[in-house]
Parts: sequence; structure tokens; C-alpha cells
Amino acid sequence: MGSSPAWSTSSLSVTDLARNASNVSESVRIWQGVFMENEYKYYSDYPSEPIGGKNPYYKCSLCGISEPQINGRIEGHLKDCPWRIQKESDLNKEKLDDDKQ
Repeated sequence: MGSSPAWSTSSLSVTDLARNASNVSESVRIWQGVFMENEYKYYSDYPSEPIGGKNPYYKCSLCGISEPQINGRIEGHLKDCPWRIQKESDLNKEKLDDDKQ
């Protein structure tokens, strides 16, 4: 009963706590940047066609993955999808150009 839990901060100094908080803050900022960079861009500029039958959805004409599965994400396409390969290449070139400036 008298022992402190494993997560107790009683053995950490104020400096250690501040350093840990700073590291966590930086990790969250990096994660948010990655999240904002990737998750909020909705890509729908790939060729699509109806799935067929009575299914109301469309699919990528190149890799055959349905739009709901793709959900606007580049990663939603198959790794060997020509559209995904080209889009990733284009985005990498843009990133390199931005880094040069």
C-alpha cells in the first residue's frame, strides 16, 4: 500500500519533467505535421469506373480498389498501381523542390 506506482514521478526532478515534456511536445508536433501533411489531403484525381452490378461505388480503373477502400488516400491504392507510383513520384519531386528553396 505504501509503495508508489511504477509511473510515479516522485523520483524525477523538475528539470527531468520539463525535458520529458519538451520531448513529448516535439514528438506531438512532428506527428501532427505528418498527420496534417498526409491525412487531410483527399486525392480523387485517379481514373475510376463503376464497380458494376448493383454496386453504387466506383473503383480505380488501374488497380481495381474501390473508392471507399481508397478513401482519398494514396496509400489506399495497391503499391503497384500506376497512378499511385506516379503520384508518389510527383509529390517527392515537389518536396525536393521545396527543400531547395
